[in-house]
Amino acid sequence: MARFIPAQLQTWTDGLLLQTPEAQKHSERFYRGISTDTRTLRSGEAFLALIGENFDGHKFVDQAIARGCKMLILNEKSEQAMQLYYDLRQGKDIPDLLLVQDTLKAYQKIAEGYRTTLLAPVIGITGSVGKTTTRRMVGAILGTQMKLHQTSNNEN
Repeated sequence: MARFIPAQLQTWTDGLLLQTPEAQKHSERFYRGISTDTRTLRSGEAFLALIGENFDGHKFVDQAIARGCKMLILNEKSEQAMQLYYDLRQGKDIPDLLLVQDTLKAYQKIAEGYRTTLLAPVIGITGSVGKTTTRRMVGAILGTQMKLHQTSNNEN
């Protein structure tokens, strides 16, 4: 399971990290992962609000907080970021905020940064047809000889 500390995420994304005074005392605490979907978000994770053609993850910030997220990664110009910044200035207890210019680019930078922390080799399977089947077959073979991590479901 991936674990991230606030300073890592700030460095990788070049974002602005905002924390309550209490959270600042515990700079080595960690987030248990990153989720972009409040339906699967687990307590202790960071929530990253992606923006797509038909959705805006910023609309789910309240649900992410209710589900126990410990950090919100938001577009710095979003209404939600502005409101939470105000709440923080008023002394309210809110999750850590990481404000970035573009949440998709930040997500990509986090993945890139996290990858540099791993010592394991990466195998990429590309193409237009058969990736999932090939990934599963390679995983089944390699899994008999070594510890293995691969994407779940059909997340190529």
